[in-house]
Amino acid sequence: MASGSEGATGPVAAYLAEHAAGYNKRPVGAKTANRFLKKIRVEATGEQMLGRKEAKYHYDLTDVSPDVFDWRAWISGRLHGNSVVVGPGISKVILAFFNEYDHNCKQARLDYLIVRTDGHVHRVHPSSSGEDHLLQFTSQGWRQVNKSQSAGEEHVLVDTTHGRPTLGQAVANFERTAFDQNFEPKCHKNGMLDLPMKTPGDSGAPGPAVVGAWRSPEPELEVVVPPPPLPPPQLE
Repeated sequence: MASGSEGATGPVAAYLAEHAAGYNKRPVGAKTANRFLKKIRVEATGEQMLGRKEAKYHYDLTDVSPDVFDWRAWISGRLHGNSVVVGPGISKVILAFFNEYDHNCKQARLDYLIVRTDGHVHRVHPSSSGEDHLLQFTSQGWRQVNKSQSAGEEHVLVDTTHGRPTLGQAVANFERTAFDQNFEPKCHKNGMLDLPMKTPGDSGAPGPAVVGAWRSPEPELEVVVPPPPLPPPQLE
């Protein structure tokens, strides 16, 4: 697999260089990121609901203490395609629940949501054995960043190679009934559930829930400007 830092220049290279020392001092890999994800999932899981476990809140770890989880060292040292993820810079990192049924956990899918300063958004789910698929949100929905051997092809987006039922579809399967759109929970355009956001306390540990859900930034779309109208014909 090509290293995520190959071909990185400008702000990306600066970011990676800035946090490389943190990674060398305290390596943070997929296993550490996976353990932190599991910890927050346990804390954010509520009662048993119809066909799934309740997801109570998202967790904004942007300002979490490195002693709790050093996400900068994780991205700079381990994440596949980190030059794509970093871009001009990172403004937020959130552990977010999505309207996708995770069969292993019997609840909504929990992923790291990484927001760039230019509004582009990525998702990744590290496992104990390595990084899962890296997804980018586009006008066509979530698409997968191609894991190519060529660093120059790291920005190529392909259709996702996995699919999960929505929470509404999971409820319909649980009830053994026809799917009804009313089964679906309220969520944002990017599939993130409409839940309160929890932020870290002063110590870096999870703090109190904050009322109101985070709003997803829109991806940059290509704007097609129509040509100006032709002038009226000149009369002789």
